[in-house]
Amino acid sequence: MSNLKDIVATALDTLGAHQTGAALATSVDPAKAAAVRTLLERALSHVYAAHHQGAQQAAENRALATSGELRETLRMGVEANHSQAARLEDVFKAFSLSVVAVPDQAMAGIKADNQAANEAFASDPLALDLTLIESGQVAAHFYLAQYGAMRGYTQLLRNADAAALLEQTIKETQLVVVNFTRLAHKLIVSA
Repeated sequence: MSNLKDIVATALDTLGAHQTGAALATSVDPAKAAAVRTLLERALSHVYAAHHQGAQQAAENRALATSGELRETLRMGVEANHSQAARLEDVFKAFSLSVVAVPDQAMAGIKADNQAANEAFASDPLALDLTLIESGQVAAHFYLAQYGAMRGYTQLLRNADAAALLEQTIKETQLVVVNFTRLAHKLIVSA
């Protein structure tokens, strides 16, 4: 077992060294810093719009849910999307960027798939609730991927405050995934 611990420790040390090296490179080379900043700005604009798209879809899904607990979870999802979008506004400000929403094609695809599934399972309450949960999980994993990338960019640009804001959303979203999984299991067992 100590061999596994050694491997993990070495991997973390290597990752930390690469992260530190990359941060140093961006602080020394203005072109590299500009490239990372451009990627961050693009991601912020897309994810900011995605939160508004996601809030709209969660509200639509809430109206379709047959489980009271799922309706409440989706209501909280609408609120979370709005508060996380507001938190992104603070990240925009941390980099002196204008708050811009660029419609996100990935979230549009998630929404379209969600709507198609809702139609396909409209006559089966359990299947409908489970597909609503699945769609919520897909959106949550999309956010986790995007936020992980943005957190990395903010770290490379040495903005710990912005990275902490993004980390807060990552932790909240991880809890959403756990809650959706728990709820899906509960619905299946009680069916």
